[in-house]
Amino acid sequence: MKFNTLRKLAGTTSILGLAIAALPAMAQGTGAKAELASIPAKTDASDAGFERVVVTAQKRAQEAQDVPISLYSMTGAALERSGVTSIEDLGSTVAGIEIGAANPGMLYVNIRGVTDLSAGNLQNSASNGFYLDETPLSAVGGLQPEVGLWDVERVEVLRGPQGTLFGEGSMGGTIRVITKKPDATDFFGRVGVGASKTANGGWGHTTKASVNVPIQRDALAMTLGVSDQKSAGWLDIPDLSTKDANDAKQTDGRLALRWTPSKALTVDATYLSHRLNNGDFYATSPGVLNPREIIPTTAPVAFLTTRSSVVDMSSLTLNYDFGPASLVSASSLFKHRLGSNNDFTPLAPLASPVYDASATSSSYGYNDLNVFTQELRLVSNGRSRLDWTLGVYYKDDKRDQDSTWRFSIPVLGGFRETYNIVTNATNKSSAVFGEVGYALTEQFSAQAGVRYYTEKKAFTETDVTGSMIFGKVAGTRRTGDNDASDVSPKLTLNWKPNADMLFFAKTSKGFRGGGANTAPAHYNAPGGYDPESVQAYELGVKTTPVPNWYVNAYAYRNNWKDLQLTLITGDGLFIYTANAGRASATGGELELGGRVARGLTVGVGLSYTDAKIEEDVRNALGAIVAKSGNRIPKTSKFKIAFTADYTFALTESLKGSIHGRYREASENYSEAANRIAQLNDPTKQLYMKFAVSNAKWGELSIFGDNLLNRDDTTFKLRGLDFIPLVFKTYVRPRTLGVEYSTNF
Repeated sequence: MKFNTLRKLAGTTSILGLAIAALPAMAQGTGAKAELASIPAKTDASDAGFERVVVTAQKRAQEAQDVPISLYSMTGAALERSGVTSIEDLGSTVAGIEIGAANPGMLYVNIRGVTDLSAGNLQNSASNGFYLDETPLSAVGGLQPEVGLWDVERVEVLRGPQGTLFGEGSMGGTIRVITKKPDATDFFGRVGVGASKTANGGWGHTTKASVNVPIQRDALAMTLGVSDQKSAGWLDIPDLSTKDANDAKQTDGRLALRWTPSKALTVDATYLSHRLNNGDFYATSPGVLNPREIIPTTAPVAFLTTRSSVVDMSSLTLNYDFGPASLVSASSLFKHRLGSNNDFTPLAPLASPVYDASATSSSYGYNDLNVFTQELRLVSNGRSRLDWTLGVYYKDDKRDQDSTWRFSIPVLGGFRETYNIVTNATNKSSAVFGEVGYALTEQFSAQAGVRYYTEKKAFTETDVTGSMIFGKVAGTRRTGDNDASDVSPKLTLNWKPNADMLFFAKTSKGFRGGGANTAPAHYNAPGGYDPESVQAYELGVKTTPVPNWYVNAYAYRNNWKDLQLTLITGDGLFIYTANAGRASATGGELELGGRVARGLTVGVGLSYTDAKIEEDVRNALGAIVAKSGNRIPKTSKFKIAFTADYTFALTESLKGSIHGRYREASENYSEAANRIAQLNDPTKQLYMKFAVSNAKWGELSIFGDNLLNRDDTTFKLRGLDFIPLVFKTYVRPRTLGVEYSTNF
């Protein structure tokens, strides 16, 4: 990193630090220790302010204010008060990250300008981590599952590379969902129901329930949680005379067991089931899918494109406390099937060699992922001068893809073609890692860590049927392989002048594995691509300057090299992945909040992210596909997130509460070429909820989402470069609803 950049970061953080350090002098009663964490996680509707939160962001239990990383955490209670019911909703709450989806169940995560730039290759992995407890769910970039946030303990958002402890696929950061663990001391549960209406759309409903059952007191317990929800559709398709076509139905279930046969041993076993089916969310204008309103000569929509996502996850975690250290074994099996039935008929007449208004085109198929992971680590216990973590990791990743493409051109004598292709890919990887923290003095400490990672990838692609258009012969097989390794170091220096303030300077590296290409060699496409990596430099301050207030500030620089980009062969028939170019991101986040008055708390998150490509990106033929200076896709330069909670007494037994959250973000592009046709406009989203609760009968609430009823887009897709037809994904229109929940 250039010296000038480092000097700017140091200057920015020093000014912020001096301003924050001055706050106690302006406040009265600052001698008392603040009763809040340095992250905006709130207590359960109390007026005591904020609570100190214990997190496991560094794979050991620590108070959040003692963790020298840019960390945002929300408790399960805070998530529910905020109306955050999905991972995508976090994008409206947390500074420095953006989460969206082209369709439900197809999430992309952008953390500090680092996001998935490559798509279409079966071997690609995600650039940012997404974990459910110890299990990584971020197997494929842009296709992360949308598991429900019901009955969770907390969510942790770790900004910045996490390669040392979380390994491959955590280049920009990691999102962790920590579930509630069974309690062997008492029987209790919760139920909730709700209904909602979407403007110019249909009705939705939600049913949720969870129960905790002690099987053997103080030793064995079980938790069962289920949720079933229908999200209303609002997309009309004139060609099919269909209204509200893009509804989505999602079912989630989680069964967890916790066994503590002794004080030293804890065993956690979990099974998760996730099912999602939805109609396609792509539209040509707000609330309408009608390609002929843009290109009158194209063909009508033939059928509604549908998608499905099926997840089955099993995990087993054993934790044995030896006293000075704990041995943790974390095993998991993650299975994910993504299915689709796609209609391309509107593009067929324009893409066929001879214009034919009655030409049709479609595809269907599935992607199967089977990922087994095993981690074994030894972690020092307690808070001593020397803290350490040592571990080994293994992953066996198998992926299968079956795709069938159909095309017909009646004008060419009834020409019809069905092309089926099957791809099988394997990835076996392993790693060793370690991290050591040492207190040099009472105020100064240092952390150092490293991870060594190695992988072996291979694929086999078979043309089950031939293709005249693609020049494929039935029975043809292509094979490829790619081996790679990488080292991910981290170094952090910390200064804690008092119990309520922490300054840190950190450099860390995150990486994403390479792979092999299936495009034939004679198209000049490389046979494989290497890992890409992000080297980050960060300065931060975390403080609780006065009781019941937190102020956190971070400045960073990301240097991203060996970018994995999806390119296309000269004839437009094959896509491939190649390492092409460099990129960078410079920015920062400021988070502050606290208790304004009795019952009223607020939180503000501001972020600036200047993420751009730093050298021209060229395809295999040498043509420029993304220019130096282009902005990284799905990255808004500016973002503000504001939240407010007000709790008050209605009567002696009734309590009222009002919650609001507002998000505003500047425009961003959907792809690296930065074409105006794929520019998403600035977004402004407002959510409000009013609730009335009673300790005996529960809580009744009404809510409104997208109250401004804006037509903001989250993604734009231009299917073929030579056809000016752009498909867009819009946020859900204004939705009003009512919910009821109670404990038992």
